[in-house]
Amino acid sequence: MNHTDNPTEAFIEAVNSLVALSQAARQHQNGRLNVRRFDPRHLFLPKSHAFDGVFFIHSGLVRGVYQNALGEETSAWFVAEGDFIPPVYDMPDGSPSVKSVAMLEESTIVWLNRDDLNELYELFPETLPLEHRISQLHLARVTEILRSFRIHTNKEFYKWLLECFPQWVYRVKDKHLASFMGISPPALSRIQGSKN
Repeated sequence: MNHTDNPTEAFIEAVNSLVALSQAARQHQNGRLNVRRFDPRHLFLPKSHAFDGVFFIHSGLVRGVYQNALGEETSAWFVAEGDFIPPVYDMPDGSPSVKSVAMLEESTIVWLNRDDLNELYELFPETLPLEHRISQLHLARVTEILRSFRIHTNKEFYKWLLECFPQWVYRVKDKHLASFMGISPPALSRIQGSKN
């Protein structure tokens, strides 16, 4: 995806990389986009809330978080600048989502609210596949990660993450990366300290 210093331009270019936008569609979005800078550790999307639009990270890093009944957290995914935050929906039975989204760095988020997004779809039908394509991108990534997780040892999986997602490994705190890998922080530390 293209990345510019202007958050709204970056959002529009990212959307355009998924669905071709006419000049009119670009202009329509431009005046409706929300931009906000969030502090690290801000709970952008608390558990039990569904997304209400399309969200893009212009700068920074966020993580998806699962929390069990004891309040223990597990990192579900990480997303850095230039990418869309995966949709977080309510469960099929109508119960609230069990996932939240938290900032790991000071981050600038650009988003289009649900009402404005629906209006975009109505006025410019060619944009209708947008959310589906965002979901496809993240599903493909999750599938790739899961495959690597299944076929590699913890050490091999860490090396694979280093090769494929260095922006996570070097920027995410060890405790969050360890929970994503399904291992303890001391186990991750041993892997990092290993020379082979």
